[in-house]
Formats: sequence, structure tokens, C-alpha cells
Amino acid sequence: MSGNHLYLAAPDALADPGKSAAIGVPVEVDLEILRKNSRQRDLAPITDADVASTQNVADTFHQLGVPPKRIDIAPAFDRRFTDILSRPLS
Repeated sequence: MSGNHLYLAAPDALADPGKSAAIGVPVEVDLEILRKNSRQRDLAPITDADVASTQNVADTFHQLGVPPKRIDIAPAFDRRFTDILSRPLS
């Protein structure tokens, strides 16, 4: 895969404003981890290329028979945080 790391959450948790606000690692922790990495990394919004890359991996596993049925990956991606993730790290 691309080396991107995804944050996952159940759709019903994202639909609940209180739970949605509490999901994931605090921004300050994420920023500190990113600053201390050996190479530059940024948080970035999900792109169509990200979805396609992940779909390609899922399709490859499907071709190998795991899982036996094709999975549509696109619904697993939530782009509601695009505006926040489009801002430069400070």
C-alpha cells in the first residue's frame, strides 16, 4: 500500500457529534508524532487516488479468494474532515 495510515471509525459513531469529536488521537499528539518522524509527513485529506489505491489492494486480495466476494472500499472513506486536513500544519 501507499504507506498512508487511516483512522477508522464506525459510521454511527461519526453521526453522533459527541462521539465524532472524541474519535482518534488528540491533534496535539498527532502533530508531535509528525514533527518527530525521521521524514516529513503531513496529515492530508483523502483523495480519489487514495480510495483507488486501497480498492486495488482489496481487489487483489479478492482475486486471491480472500475475501470470496468483492468489497467496495469507497463507503469506508469519510471526507468530512477535508477542510481541516487541507490546512498546513503549524
